[in-house]
Amino acid sequence: MIPTVILSVLAIGAQTLGWDHALTSLFFSPESHSFPARDWPQLERWGHRLARDFVALTGILFAMLALVSRRMNGSTEIRPVLLRTTTAMLTSSLIVVLLKHLAARHCPWDLVEYGGPLTEMNQWFTVPWLASHCFPSGHAAGGFSLVAVYFAGRRLGQTALARGGLIAGLTFGVVFSAVRVAQGAHFLSHNLWSAAVVWLTTSLIFMRPASEIVPGDSCLCNSP
Repeated sequence: MIPTVILSVLAIGAQTLGWDHALTSLFFSPESHSFPARDWPQLERWGHRLARDFVALTGILFAMLALVSRRMNGSTEIRPVLLRTTTAMLTSSLIVVLLKHLAARHCPWDLVEYGGPLTEMNQWFTVPWLASHCFPSGHAAGGFSLVAVYFAGRRLGQTALARGGLIAGLTFGVVFSAVRVAQGAHFLSHNLWSAAVVWLTTSLIFMRPASEIVPGDSCLCNSP
């Protein structure tokens, strides 16, 4: 849980100490009153759309492996871990999507100081029909959700897999975050909160002892 606390503290610091606006302003053009990177077709295609699709396909791959493992000998240990990995990636992303539908905080490009029509709100959440749909960052959450592979590697005792999963989750999460900050879609804190949500969710899903999972159990309904 320590990483969750650290990420939360950094997110609060980004919001209250001015890091959000200091970083976002680097990508804003006062001359055009816009974020130039928002209009870069290749960045939108590769850094946003295809990157999002890649994470979705990765989650589908783990789900398919979990299904196939039912017919594999010696899968009694691997299958529950694959199920947890898939569940963690899906659940953490869905939680972020749910929060976005309750968020009051706006995207940078929606604010007056960055060429938008709105003023920044101090409250965090609001009713769904008034939500900004901009907080936390769903794109960043998708990238960070790959840290589920890190937890899977730890559960299987595979150090190389755990290390690779951690590197992949942090790399994709940071890159996806950078893309959306450059485009003016999110502040730094939006991405840090996404990382905190993903880490906390994944930690809880992998918390249940492996001995409590029986072969053939098709869901993690009783996971914390």
